[in-house]
Amino acid sequence: QLSKKQKGSNNRNKLKIKASINNAKIFKDIQKEYGSFYNYLTTFTLNKIIIENDKTTNDLSDAISKDLIKRGMKFVGSTIIYSYLQAIGVIYSHDEDCFLYKASSVLNTMKKWNWNNCN
Repeated sequence: QLSKKQKGSNNRNKLKIKASINNAKIFKDIQKEYGSFYNYLTTFTLNKIIIENDKTTNDLSDAISKDLIKRGMKFVGSTIIYSYLQAIGVIYSHDEDCFLYKASSVLNTMKKWNWNNCN
């Protein structure tokens, strides 16, 4: 027998699984509409890299989140989208004293990267 806590956890997990399947379908629809997910993102980013620290959301992540939710995606709040944008290099958040901070070399690499391969 499952406890109430375990049952609640199973229900949340089922919702996340259903949402993942639904989100994948919407993602594919976006790819069809824009040619790639990258092209969709550039309608918001205009191919610019944002350098900022000490934030968990911003106007960009708010706008993308709002649009994805409008399209029917779930679990795509602004904080999740902000983290994704950091992961793909649209938002660069390393402090100057961080060992990973190499603004000129990192930004030059990002500008040369062929983001169209990220379908």
